[in-house]
Amino acid sequence: MEDLKNSVRSVYIHIPFCKKICSYCDFCKIYYDDNIAENYLKELEQEIVNNYKGETIKTLYIGGGTPTIMVDELCKTIDLAKELFSLEDVSVETNPNHLIPEILEPL
Repeated sequence: MEDLKNSVRSVYIHIPFCKKICSYCDFCKIYYDDNIAENYLKELEQEIVNNYKGETIKTLYIGGGTPTIMVDELCKTIDLAKELFSLEDVSVETNPNHLIPEILEPL
C-alpha cells in the first residue's frame, strides 16, 4: 500500500485576482493589481520551493478569483510546479468569456 503520509494527491492554489468582483462569488478575491499580484506570486513560489519537492500530485487545481487574468505569470507557476512535482493533471478555473485562444494556448 502506498505511503499516503508522504504523498500529496491533489494541490489547490488560490489566485484571488479578478477584473470584476461578482456578487455570487463567495471566495476570497480582490481586484487585480500588478504589484500585489507580483508579490503574491513571489510568495507562492517561495512556499512551493520551500515545502514541496518530488511529491506525486495527481491533480494541480488552480482556482480563484480568475487565474487566467495573468496568463504569463500563471504559466510560470505551472512550470515551477511541473519541475517540483510529478504531475498527472493541471486544471485551471476561468471565466467563460475569458476563454480566447491567446489565453488557452500557453496553458
